[in-house]
Amino acid sequence: MNSMQQRLVGTLASRLGWSVFFASVAIIAVSAGSYQYIGLQSDLRWIETKVHEIGDSHISSVSDRVWVADYKSLTIDLKGMLEVGSVKYAQVIDEKGKMLAQVGTPPEQGIFEYKRPITYQLEGKEIALGTLTIVATTAAVYEKFLITAIDSVLIFSIQIFLVVGLVLWLFNRNVTQHLRAISIFAERIELSNIDQTLTLDRRKKNTVDELDIFLASLTGMQHQLNESVSALKASEERLSLTLDCIGDAVIATDEKGLVVRMNPVAEQLTGWLSSEGIGRRISEIVPIIDAITGRTIDNPIEKALETGEIVSLSNSTTLIAKHGRQVQIADSAAPIRDHQNEIIGGILVFHDVTDEYRVREHLRETQKRLILHVEQTPLGVIEWDNNLTVTDWNPAAEKIFGYSKEEAVGKHYKDLLASPVDAEGIEGRWDVFVDGSVANTYLLENLDKSGKYLHCEWYSTPLLDEDGEMIGVASLVLDVTERIDTQQALVQHRAEQEMLLSYMLDAVISTDSSGAIESLNASAEIMFGHREEDIVGKELRILLPEETWAEYEELIKQPVRKRGRGTLAKIYEVMAIKKNGQRFPMRFSIGVP
Repeated sequence: MNSMQQRLVGTLASRLGWSVFFASVAIIAVSAGSYQYIGLQSDLRWIETKVHEIGDSHISSVSDRVWVADYKSLTIDLKGMLEVGSVKYAQVIDEKGKMLAQVGTPPEQGIFEYKRPITYQLEGKEIALGTLTIVATTAAVYEKFLITAIDSVLIFSIQIFLVVGLVLWLFNRNVTQHLRAISIFAERIELSNIDQTLTLDRRKKNTVDELDIFLASLTGMQHQLNESVSALKASEERLSLTLDCIGDAVIATDEKGLVVRMNPVAEQLTGWLSSEGIGRRISEIVPIIDAITGRTIDNPIEKALETGEIVSLSNSTTLIAKHGRQVQIADSAAPIRDHQNEIIGGILVFHDVTDEYRVREHLRETQKRLILHVEQTPLGVIEWDNNLTVTDWNPAAEKIFGYSKEEAVGKHYKDLLASPVDAEGIEGRWDVFVDGSVANTYLLENLDKSGKYLHCEWYSTPLLDEDGEMIGVASLVLDVTERIDTQQALVQHRAEQEMLLSYMLDAVISTDSSGAIESLNASAEIMFGHREEDIVGKELRILLPEETWAEYEELIKQPVRKRGRGTLAKIYEVMAIKKNGQRFPMRFSIGVP
């Protein structure tokens, strides 16, 4: 295709050329047909007029000939009618249909027939004699019409094609070639060369036409598109940087749940590269199961696409990575909507909570054990608010004090457990405890549900919030009534024993298992010259000569470990030393309590 063909041939030019061609054909057909039709109708009307004139001019003569039955003259008159070129046949018949005269041959086609009744005036009366029929042919008229139609079509065609050719040439020169240049520019423009500009080779003129306006609009839209593309690229880069820098895994899908974007954290957690994952179903990239039951969980992004709502998963969700590695995750999914609120995709955000899950499980197990400890410990565990009102009460507390948890919770300490003696000092102790916010240990006298007095050992510690403010108190309580009673009985027994020993004439010295002196009676103080407070805690051998220590070690310690409890029957005689160093003989025996 040469350059001229390239200039004249194009989609728009082709359509325009064919449109003009068919329009020209239609115009030629309509105009030539109209012109010839008008001429044809004129010729047909001329034939009709002539036939009527012939009939009107000869009707009187024909009437006379028929009246006198001069059929020879009648035939001559009819032949005179044939002198008109279009008339081919004429006849006269009487009232009964009898042919009186006829001339010529009836034509086979293109027939125009004229009939006129023949009458005769006699004494004022009109007598019907027959009918005059004249037949003309229109074949010559139609032949003339065909010849002139062909000539007209040729003439009109030449004229119209000349005009149309000139119009097409001018249109191509001033419009089509510029539109073609704009079209080629629009086809070749891409994001990589969107900043290029288009300049048309047109003559300069003072007025602005539609093509100038169109080119200006196209250039404006190109600049706007260039700015939009630049802004979109910048936004895309910022989005990519944001997604790449974010600490959570982010996966975006289309409306069918096929992956369209993955950030590096998502690649790391799932084990799938972005190039591998794009185009795959989200359930294949992020298969998840319940960490407790091991059952497969529906992917939340598929639920979000189906329901159009944000979907979050439980804390016990496990991701099965590409190579089988299990990762504990927390995630949520949401649909992505366009400006018409139509769902065009979804986004899944999740992060690795494996360590947090382990800590949480450890805390849960610890809490379980703590609850079991609180429930099963023999110590009463009681929690109070800042007003010293019970908020929790374990089974051991129920056993100690006789109140059920339902009965105790909500009661003040003073109304629930305090004895008359304890009630007098509780407010002061509580104020000191609250102000100090430190753990304290108390031995208190309490009352149980039946009114029985109990000796209880309390260990209370404050419960502090994140800001260090006290929000309550936790107390451990142990019923030590039996121990206190035993201790008091023991103290009384010891006092009685000491009183008994003080009145004995024999010296009595008690030691521990290592031989350290624990006590001695008044007789022993007199015998050895030592006061009890000076000698308690010292070795018994300081009362014996040094050269006999080894002997006495074996004598005093070994029998005690071998013979068990009770007083030894054997009596020993040894030398002893007073405080002032004086030696004296002494008899003694050993007893084990």
